[in-house]
Amino acid sequence: MNTSAKPFRVEWRRSEVNSTFIASLTKSDRAAWIQTCGHIFLFALTGGGVILTAESQLWPAFAAALIAHGVVASFLTNGIHELSHGTVFESAGLSRLFLNVFCYIRWINPHAFWAGHSRHHRYTLYPPYDREVVLPAQLSLIDFLRRALIDPLTMIERVRLHVEYACGIFRSDWDREILQLGPASSKVAQWSRGMLLAHGLAAAVLLSAGAWPAFVAISLTPAYGGFLFYLCNNTQHAGMKSQTPDFRESCRTIYLSPALEFLYWRMNYHAEHHMYPNVPCYRLRSLHDAVRGDLPPATRGLVEAWRAIAASAHPAASNSQ
Repeated sequence: MNTSAKPFRVEWRRSEVNSTFIASLTKSDRAAWIQTCGHIFLFALTGGGVILTAESQLWPAFAAALIAHGVVASFLTNGIHELSHGTVFESAGLSRLFLNVFCYIRWINPHAFWAGHSRHHRYTLYPPYDREVVLPAQLSLIDFLRRALIDPLTMIERVRLHVEYACGIFRSDWDREILQLGPASSKVAQWSRGMLLAHGLAAAVLLSAGAWPAFVAISLTPAYGGFLFYLCNNTQHAGMKSQTPDFRESCRTIYLSPALEFLYWRMNYHAEHHMYPNVPCYRLRSLHDAVRGDLPPATRGLVEAWRAIAASAHPAASNSQ
């Protein structure tokens, strides 16, 4: 169903905040460098662990390092999300630079991502206008286990998708609508061609030099260590309400430890992010403190969040307890 030509506007309900306060939640290069370089440092640290343990043939330690590296790498996807919004660095050039680097590592096409994600913000959980997230979320223990540790299927799917993009093939109805029928199609194809070439060159250089651990640490990150990203990202909308103009009903805010908040690029403040998507991620805690009295109580930690999701999926069982 092509919805691109249909006029539709949601009258969103947002928590009221003083305009002067919102204007103060500005981009800061200092905060941006701390967030971005901090994540890159962790990526380099865990990637170095993968390489060193492989070269030393410490295979149990290699397995642990690989999963740790996959965890850190998977959250670069949240960095892609923030950089796509243009709310991290004051400089648009720096945002584009790190966006392309992160997208290369995660095998994500930035033009395709933004075409769908901008729709997600404009029509949050109003299908078929938003098909980035469709409720009820199809989550299962089997799906989690498949993605948790070693996940070659996701890697294969990413490669296949970019080969299709590079050839100008848009297989899904959603891709045909937001990409093939829009101005982004040529940019999507060009970017995927460049990324495939870059990964191909990396494979040729690193593998011919016998540096396969470096290739695994750089080019194969979607294939391992996705469990924590899965547990965090799927709390954003799962178990919430579709087709509501109230972000308090469609988005979940949760409290996490400072370390996990950092790794997650503060997307645990998800209702606040949807209310005011131009607020930088490193300002969302301040925004949360300002609107907290207007929000439902935030769940504390992933365990409580997933209990709430499970309860929404089985309301009868929840009410009987």
